[in-house]
Amino acid sequence: MGRGGVGRSRKEGDEELRAAKRSFNEARTEGNREEEARWANVIGDIHKRRAEYVEALRWLRIDYEVSVKHLPQRHLLASCQSLGEVYLRLGRFSEALTYQKKHLQLAKESDDLVEKQRAMTQLGRTYHEILQRDETDYNAIRNAKKYFKSSMKLARALKEKSPSEKSSYLKELIDAYNNMGMLEYEIDNYEEAEKLLIQGLKICDDEEVNAYDDARTRLHHNLGNVYTELRIWNKAKGHIEKDIGICRKIRHPQGEAKGFINLGELHYRVQKYEDAKLCYKKALQIAKCLEDEDALIKQIEKNIGIVEKAAKVLEELKKDEQKLKKLVRDTSNARGTSKERKLLLEQYAWLDELIVKSGTIFAWQKHKEFSKGKKRVANELRDKEKLSDSLLTIGESYQKLRNFSKARKWYMRCWNMYRSIGNLEGQALAKVNIGNVLDSYGDWAGAIAVEGDLPKVQLNALENMHYIHMIRFDNIEEAKNVDELCEMAEGTGTVSSRSCTNHSVGRKRVRVVLSDDEAEESPETDALLPNETKDAQCPEESICSFKSSSPIGQALEGIDLGVSNVGKVSASISAASGSKFCIPALNCQHESQNAVGLHSADVDHQFWAFRIGEHLVYLDGRACVHKGAFSVESLKVEVACIYYLQIPDDKRAKGLLPIIGELRYRGKMLDDTSSIDYIDQLASEQKYFDVVIDDWVPKRLMKLYVEFCTKLSEAPNKKLLTKLYNLEVSEDEVIVSDCGLQDLSVTPFLDALRSHKTIAVLDLSHNFLGNQTIERLQHIFASSGQTYGGLTLDLHCNRFGPTALFQICECAVMSERLEVLNLSGNRLTDACSSYLFTILQKCKALYSLNVEQCSITSRTVQKMADALHEGSVLSHLSLGKNNPISVNTMLNLLSKLASLTRFSELSLTGIKLNKLIVDKLCVLAQSSCLSGFLLGGTSIGSVGAIRLTEALSSASQELLWLELANCGLTTPAFTQICTNLCRINILDLNIGGNAINLEGCDAIHAMLVNPHCSIRSLTLDRCNLGLNGIIRIIQALSDNDQLEELRVAGNTNLAQGAMQYDEDMQEVSTTELGKQCNSSGVANDIAPQSIDFVNMLVADSEDEADNENHCAVVGPRGNCASSSQRNTCQDIQELVHALVSAKQLKLLDLSQNGLSEGSIQSLYSAWASGPRGDGIARKHVNKEVVHFSVDGMRCCGPKPCCRRDLQM
Repeated sequence: MGRGGVGRSRKEGDEELRAAKRSFNEARTEGNREEEARWANVIGDIHKRRAEYVEALRWLRIDYEVSVKHLPQRHLLASCQSLGEVYLRLGRFSEALTYQKKHLQLAKESDDLVEKQRAMTQLGRTYHEILQRDETDYNAIRNAKKYFKSSMKLARALKEKSPSEKSSYLKELIDAYNNMGMLEYEIDNYEEAEKLLIQGLKICDDEEVNAYDDARTRLHHNLGNVYTELRIWNKAKGHIEKDIGICRKIRHPQGEAKGFINLGELHYRVQKYEDAKLCYKKALQIAKCLEDEDALIKQIEKNIGIVEKAAKVLEELKKDEQKLKKLVRDTSNARGTSKERKLLLEQYAWLDELIVKSGTIFAWQKHKEFSKGKKRVANELRDKEKLSDSLLTIGESYQKLRNFSKARKWYMRCWNMYRSIGNLEGQALAKVNIGNVLDSYGDWAGAIAVEGDLPKVQLNALENMHYIHMIRFDNIEEAKNVDELCEMAEGTGTVSSRSCTNHSVGRKRVRVVLSDDEAEESPETDALLPNETKDAQCPEESICSFKSSSPIGQALEGIDLGVSNVGKVSASISAASGSKFCIPALNCQHESQNAVGLHSADVDHQFWAFRIGEHLVYLDGRACVHKGAFSVESLKVEVACIYYLQIPDDKRAKGLLPIIGELRYRGKMLDDTSSIDYIDQLASEQKYFDVVIDDWVPKRLMKLYVEFCTKLSEAPNKKLLTKLYNLEVSEDEVIVSDCGLQDLSVTPFLDALRSHKTIAVLDLSHNFLGNQTIERLQHIFASSGQTYGGLTLDLHCNRFGPTALFQICECAVMSERLEVLNLSGNRLTDACSSYLFTILQKCKALYSLNVEQCSITSRTVQKMADALHEGSVLSHLSLGKNNPISVNTMLNLLSKLASLTRFSELSLTGIKLNKLIVDKLCVLAQSSCLSGFLLGGTSIGSVGAIRLTEALSSASQELLWLELANCGLTTPAFTQICTNLCRINILDLNIGGNAINLEGCDAIHAMLVNPHCSIRSLTLDRCNLGLNGIIRIIQALSDNDQLEELRVAGNTNLAQGAMQYDEDMQEVSTTELGKQCNSSGVANDIAPQSIDFVNMLVADSEDEADNENHCAVVGPRGNCASSSQRNTCQDIQELVHALVSAKQLKLLDLSQNGLSEGSIQSLYSAWASGPRGDGIARKHVNKEVVHFSVDGMRCCGPKPCCRRDLQM
């Protein structure tokens, strides 16, 4: 598991490394994958022990990749554990958590208690490191505590199971005490931390653990920190020196360096700055001998700088103290004179400054001395306000000196004084500090009682109460209640101005806003705090424990250090803690204020607020814009999913999700015609959008997924949630394509599938899944008990390898049920040939197989042909984009397909076909009841297309799809091809990408006006038709009542043509440009709807001053600056008339044709001028995208590889 000793010399380590590399090379040469992975792990461990973490990571990645590809799953335990360890040392916490959670999952699945204990320890360590980077991350505290407690419980169980073996799991138990003690230290429970760490040392002594064992050094390290905080200097120094001595003995340079850092911190706390600098310089000398410890070096250098600044402050303090003594003498000499009060006020101000400086360098004895001097001066001034302030600073001195009984006494006197003068702010502040004192010595209930009984609500007090409920009592519900009060306090501005001063003492406790769906977070690593010792590179070699960092004092980074900064509160509002549905950190306002139009600092995000009953849902409206088009249906889905995560657990447990009928603003319903800018404007007015719920629908799988995310402390995947919410499919159809899923992140979803059991369709396409996921899917299907009923498995565009198919072959349930299998876009290679053969043989119900773009060649295709037999029910086969495939292999396959009674659809996209293969395709077309031929990019040419269409026309069946795109069809022979196509009953025809040109448009026109034409969808993209060609084709639709979809994208570029003027035009004035096109011949009686063509077209550019040479294409009263523009103007008019007449057309794609904004608007006006089917006219215009459609027609449908109708 990559755990070696630390007490080797450099020479011994080099020899060990060379020997390990020799063994690795031998294993790789022999092809022994298990040994190859093991030695890669060993080499990585050696580099890790030498603090060469980047090199260690490279070798451990080799171990992981070999294990994933070639070894059983149990071998990943060591790989994941080692990778998690190194990522942790590098401070890359998100990657560390990923592999550590995988390690824990594998350990649970294999029921390995030892590995579970190690995994939980590592997870606790990582969350502890996150906590050290951000002490306000309460989720990190809770997660660290959870995993460390579980780790200790397992360590005890393991120790009790092997009582006869003295050393078995002893170190794990000792380290568990160390880790728990370290965590208690982090949350200021120093006495509890001391007990746990002392217990760890007691176990070491009772079990006679070696005096120089590395387990002891961690305990001494943390005890040194604890006693430093407890101000027991001699004990602290003793433990730190023992830590340094053991590390030096066992040749553990990282631990020795950190021991000197702790010793420097100790000297710094007692103002022995020269000794502190010597310790830091010693630590720096050791750290510079290590690799990949740059962050540690920088932090030591920063600490040296802090000590030097502190030394200067101490010198200033001594000089100022002498000046104060002189001022006291002057005041004594001025007794009874007019100068006395002035000098007393100067004393008071001087003492204030000395108090600040002494607090900055942690000189709390001096702080107490100056505070009492301040009290003396306030008494002489007879100023109760100043006296109250001085009592507060005395209480702070005793609190920092950990004399809590005296601190409480002085704070109580302070509170009574403030009460006597009626200062409510002062009373509140005093009670806050009393609560802090009670919290410090363990009276947490008393702390809440004191801080809850405030004469005026103070945000500081509420945050402290939130901290106690959250961390001390682990009471989430009470923390939420306090959180709501915090929001009210922020919204109503009741933060005391005094609470922002230096008198509120204690740990900085910034509130965390909790949701009903509590989940851990995986924060990105931030830069080191100024006073932190970076411990991401943990020095210990045992994976069971590590040393906590020893932060040097936060002084000198600002005078507020050691003081609660109440005024600087960041309130984060999230729909679900840990989920990806969130809005930026900002100050929340209470609902009664009716202010919910939320704007982030990022101009790309506009957060809208939706009210559902008493709940508010916030989301980024821009997320519902796809290719420039706003979708209100997508918005409804987003709102429903976020709302589901917000509702209480008891309601969410029912698994009911809302069906949102309408979104309203002031009674007006939002729909797809509402512009995104308009909705942004509404949001900016700070109003709610009201949500109308039509009904509730059960979504059991979504409920299970959220539950497992909570159980595994994972954040729900936003895309996955919206896919699971899909109301158009049944619960048995699981379509979660393009959700960014990986083998590790998919775990909660697979767990939900296992509980869900019933699956008819599973679409995992366009993710990043690998062979591990297939292995788990096999177990899911095998355990489902569902042995009959069709199964569709869509796995295209993932990262599956050939051995993924082995799992399908081995699963009896999948073999019995599998009907549709889509594997396209995965690198299967010819290594999958035997697996595909077995699938075709064993899966009796399989009728659709897609292996496009899978890097297979003739070998695999021949195997597939051999597997086919007369009894096969295969009807759909996709082989496209695989090369090379020999002519003989293809002929054999086509012969086999011709013998199948049910075969109906073949896709050979991108495979170059010669005359022999085309002849065989013609035979197949005549002998089989084909419904689809997809031959795009096969380069069959005009001759091949003529022969194939003739063969198809001789058959009587209906052809659902025919694709001849990019096949090299040319104009001379195109008339014959169109004639043949008229004889075929085709529904979907794609002949885009061929050089049809304007000359070929007559043939298309004749085909479309033919009464026998049955085409419903025609694609003519990139055929060089020109604008006149497009007009000619659309004009044919006035006599065609079949065609509903027409795509003519990329056939002209009017934008380029508009820029080509005669040079003389550059000198024409704007008045000369005012001449109109003489287009008055266009009458208004073209359409019965009486369209206003006079003002339909508008100029291309609204700013002619910026582009004098660009004259707009306009309508009959508009400006046309050149003959070419007048021609374009007339062409647009013709296209407008043609669109009005094409009433049956429901979808038109005019993208990438260079149409101006005015032209597009005119065309859309014509499109929307009359009834077009049963739907309302829609447009989708964004940059080069120009789509006109009606309700019920998706202009931007799924990717071609995702069209289910092509697979079924």
